[in-house]
Amino acid sequence: MNPGQFSSDDNNQRPDGSKVPHQRPDGSPHSPTPHWPLAGDLSPHIGNAIAAIVAETTEQARNAAELLDIDYEPLPAVTDALAALDPGAPKVWPDLPDNLCFQKELGDRERCDDASAARASL
Repeated sequence: MNPGQFSSDDNNQRPDGSKVPHQRPDGSPHSPTPHWPLAGDLSPHIGNAIAAIVAETTEQARNAAELLDIDYEPLPAVTDALAALDPGAPKVWPDLPDNLCFQKELGDRERCDDASAARASL
């Protein structure tokens, strides 16, 4: 991880405090995505912060904001989550192998299937 970058890896705890491993389907470690406070040369999705202004007054902040000259270049996009996993789909993060960060399964699939089947018969 680089200075100024943070990770959400601490948010994957089970109720007993143990960690849920983030892995790709082949068992390899997950692909952590960069989380910068401000977008650099790439703003891969809507909502990225691209500038921060610190000023003593609102007027100074407005004046500084008016000096920003931001030139967006449209990037290839995919808006369907499953289609984003297709080989050749436009990647959100160019340095990663694909759009899959990790895949994990939690719980007891058989019990869930049984409960769903029982519920469907009501």
